[in-house]
Amino acid sequence: MGDRGRGQVEAGRRDGRLLRQRGRRRLTAITRRESAGAPRRGAPAVSLPGGCDEKYRAIWQAWGVDIAGGKAPGTSKETPDGAELLGLTLDMVVQELGWDEDVDADLRDQIMDLIDAEMVDEPLEAVDAVILWWRDEDGDVADGLVDATTDLASGGFVWLLTPKVGRPGFISAASLAEGVTVAGLSLTSTANVAHDWQATKVVRPKGARK
Repeated sequence: MGDRGRGQVEAGRRDGRLLRQRGRRRLTAITRRESAGAPRRGAPAVSLPGGCDEKYRAIWQAWGVDIAGGKAPGTSKETPDGAELLGLTLDMVVQELGWDEDVDADLRDQIMDLIDAEMVDEPLEAVDAVILWWRDEDGDVADGLVDATTDLASGGFVWLLTPKVGRPGFISAASLAEGVTVAGLSLTSTANVAHDWQATKVVRPKGARK
């Protein structure tokens, strides 16, 4: 996919993500107001368990909301989204490297929803975290990790995303460990974040300078 095609895809995803975020904020505000006893403008409020208006029941349920318990969107999930396992928070500056057509689009959207921003390619400031997609054919893991730390703030971390066993581009655990060591970094944890991708958290050793 060329730069123009990728730009169109990213623009479409960005517009959809903004609409979802605005919708969530608006529905949350309306539900809180109605839970406090304020009627909806133009029509009487219909009381439901948890203070959820009838008009929004289907939307809340589609988002997995426990209406009976009055839980906010996302709190009724028994298992977190893959992105929630990465320790990313609102307003973090996150750089993305190694993007290609095989990356997990849902995971990318989850990450950008969490930080409420786009991931950057060429940052103008130090970044808090780096999402590095890496496959066997991309070359030496150490080289990719060294590049990933170029704009990484002290105390920041890299999530190295590699294909799972049996997927094209799989990299063995031994090769990953060797690449991390050669790059002068430390491997701290792993996370199962997507159907075809596994994540490995990599940081600078304690006391190391940028």
